[in-house]
Amino acid sequence: MSTRVAPIFPVSNLVAALAYYHGLGFCVRHWHSGGYGFVTFDGAEIHLGVEPDLDTRVDRRSTAYLFVEDADALAATWLAAGGDVRLPQDTEWASMRACSSILTAT
Repeated sequence: MSTRVAPIFPVSNLVAALAYYHGLGFCVRHWHSGGYGFVTFDGAEIHLGVEPDLDTRVDRRSTAYLFVEDADALAATWLAAGGDVRLPQDTEWASMRACSSILTAT
């Protein structure tokens, strides 16, 4: 049975993307053959893959939910570091404020 999932975010510049996530406090790794990298944060993992035509695509945004203890504090930290973060909010289907933050890659 699967116990782990890792979304793949498309990026146009892997070096810049790894630097961005490093600035948000992620551990970053560049795959030795190039064009692919990994970022991890408190047990969560996101893969980054280079797509050369990404800047011309209209469907270039990816989103992942990251479940954490204090989403408001983490969102504030990431915003202060220049992150593109949708603030935690309660919804009609669930209260997400205390357990998740939304991380967006562009």
